[in-house]
Amino acid sequence: MGVDPTFVTALTAAGPDQINLLSHDQLSKYKIVSAAFTTQWEIKVREGHFYLMGTTETNNGYHKMIFVCNGRGGMDIMMLYNASGEYKEDVLKWTKIYRLDLDGKECTLSKNEIIEPVRVSGNDYISVVIHLTCIMHEGWRV
Repeated sequence: MGVDPTFVTALTAAGPDQINLLSHDQLSKYKIVSAAFTTQWEIKVREGHFYLMGTTETNNGYHKMIFVCNGRGGMDIMMLYNASGEYKEDVLKWTKIYRLDLDGKECTLSKNEIIEPVRVSGNDYISVVIHLTCIMHEGWRV
């Protein structure tokens, strides 16, 4: 299963009346836990324009983020979420506030930053397109 064999040594390091609690870093080192999901990044070309796309496979499908220079000196992001059924309907009905969290820094997006509000995008996807103004104002680097 890919677990580091030295994991057994770490487990047995405790005495008979002790419990050896391993930290998350140790569990990662021994390959007991891993990131819940990993994202694959690709630079792609369409109609002569480059864009960066991240694709994450989760329990309920593939989610995608597409970063593109908008030709006006800024950057836009299209986010596609694999959603169906009741979850999809709830997102479409109840989404009123848009927030972006990058590296633990959160900003609420203004109406000017929402280029295309949440909408159906294909059979099992919902999408939103935003402009990255808040990141530039907060001094974040893209």
